[in-house]
Amino acid sequence: MNTKKWGKVVCFLLVELLLLFISIIIYRYRMNSFYEAPIEAGLKWAHKPNYEYILSAENDSVSEEIVLDFPNIQSITINGTSKDVASDAMVNVIVTHVESATVVADVSKLVSKAFDGDGKNLKISFSDNELTSGSYLVRIMLQNPGDTKVSLLSNIKPGIVTSFNNSEDKLNVITKVRYGSVQMISGLFVIITILVMFFAGIVFLWVDLCDIKTLFPLLMIVLGITFQIVIPVGGVPDESWHIDTAYKYSNMMMGIDDSANPGTIMKRKCDVIQSDMLGNNVETNSYYQLMTGAFKRADNTELMEVGFTDTSNQVFGVMYFPMALGMTIGRLFGLSAIMVYVLGRLFAFFACAALMYLAIVLMPVGKNITALIAILPISLQQGGSASYDSMLIGAGAVFAAMVLRALSDDHKAGWWETTLFALTGLLIVTSKGGVYTPVILAGTYFFFFRGRLSGLRFKGNVWFWLSLVGALIVLCSVVFLVYKDAIFSYAGASATGYGEESYSVPYIISNPGWFIQVIGNTIMQKFDEYFLGFMGGYLGWLSIDLGMVYAIPMFLIALLMANVEDDSLTGFKREKVILIITMCCSIFLVLLGMFLADTAFGSDTVSGVQGRYFLPFATFLFLNLGNHMVSVSDKDVKKLWKIGAFVEAVAVLQVIVYAWE
Repeated sequence: MNTKKWGKVVCFLLVELLLLFISIIIYRYRMNSFYEAPIEAGLKWAHKPNYEYILSAENDSVSEEIVLDFPNIQSITINGTSKDVASDAMVNVIVTHVESATVVADVSKLVSKAFDGDGKNLKISFSDNELTSGSYLVRIMLQNPGDTKVSLLSNIKPGIVTSFNNSEDKLNVITKVRYGSVQMISGLFVIITILVMFFAGIVFLWVDLCDIKTLFPLLMIVLGITFQIVIPVGGVPDESWHIDTAYKYSNMMMGIDDSANPGTIMKRKCDVIQSDMLGNNVETNSYYQLMTGAFKRADNTELMEVGFTDTSNQVFGVMYFPMALGMTIGRLFGLSAIMVYVLGRLFAFFACAALMYLAIVLMPVGKNITALIAILPISLQQGGSASYDSMLIGAGAVFAAMVLRALSDDHKAGWWETTLFALTGLLIVTSKGGVYTPVILAGTYFFFFRGRLSGLRFKGNVWFWLSLVGALIVLCSVVFLVYKDAIFSYAGASATGYGEESYSVPYIISNPGWFIQVIGNTIMQKFDEYFLGFMGGYLGWLSIDLGMVYAIPMFLIALLMANVEDDSLTGFKREKVILIITMCCSIFLVLLGMFLADTAFGSDTVSGVQGRYFLPFATFLFLNLGNHMVSVSDKDVKKLWKIGAFVEAVAVLQVIVYAWE
């Protein structure tokens, strides 16, 4: 073996040893401090509105029988607020183990101490006798109430709630269960360490021998499996809704009829129970459910009808096809609920990865930057989730590939290119309220009409203008037809805003100065938040913050990869200007859409915008950063991949720390 090869082997070994050392330091000193902390299972709907159940003199008690399938239960928590509290008003909570009829907790507290006007947690501890899994009856009574009113946070748990107030209602007032210890899931950290070391090892050993296109499939397989553990089921925004929507399409594949009652679907009872036990967040309980339920056989497979939120009105149903297919296969093989969800997520991820790979293969330029976008933590999180973002991100990359091919000199698109362009453009333009329409319009211009502008002959070309206007009308008509209900809703709202909960189009027209100020405030105050979200510095429900320490190095690597020799968009000044303008228009539409849909009236910044919303045109964004002043050689880009792989590996290890602490 020559000196050069020995150098590569030594570099590989040093990096692997360094990653192993970092993981040991994290395990021994960062995570050791909370290993004895209990695992937390959030039973309330995190990040979504919950219900309220009112206790008063007229309705002074509530009882709930619930199955808590957790080991070594240490405590339960009840959330509530109070008003008009009598000085001697008490709240009494009695918890009884149903099978043995044993009272395991009997706690009384002043209402003023247990609940206050701002919301407070009443924690019922079982420190004297940790409880095993089983059915428990929780009774909450208001004593000496007077005018006291207590509002208990509640939601629906159709799988684990047996009865509520001795009826078949499925209302639940328990918001959190603590059980076991984080030490029980520590084995997952070892698995993640092995996977990220394998990922880094692939890059350091092989990137010098082949291009990123060759390595990309293997890298995505390793990272796809890794992120199924790193961001577990339920840890992605709105994922519970997306899972149920995919379940609807899975039922169609299996010939199960959901049409009896609108707003409901048929699910296996074990899947309903699993959904009830998963928090709408990244929490330690989700990791425990994954670890203990992955290789179980399904039980309670009889179908039951449950309500659900259908998100397929936001996109074409085909966007959920990979997730639905994976879930269908899992159900047919009798896999456990958690594995049905994970298999669906894996199918969605590999569909996203396949589209990204197709884009990289077909792109004349931008291969390295597109591959880097694919391995960003935010792309891996969304691509490996139940969200339609998996298909949207992949479709965005393929659409970019078709546009870049059209920009090549003397390129004439074949029928298959036109088909790919049309299909991906249609999927993108009908997603997220049509906010990507400007970018799709720019791509349409480049793909179909740009070649006709040579020599400015288009000035007298009537057919050219008719075709261009026709394409614009068709795209806008598609967006209007898909989102007409929302458009009419926002357009018909009040122009004054008085009494409204959110803003409206008439209000913006009547107050343009205020709207411009809100947009300006949003950009100034939240740019760093959007930047972090776009680069993967924010994960989960924006609860995992990797910070600028991760985002800035990855951004600099991306900036350099946009200037790789023979892989950058050099020249094309007019086309870059058009892309910049249309991307700015799409960003504005994202802000406008969330201003109307998610921003409370009176707020001086737009709410609900996340950096991941800009991923579908990320390739265009970064390629526009290429310029003639920077040139990265093929040899140097391989060094960039090594640096990026190391940064990515360390970041993944840090995600677990932030998720578990």
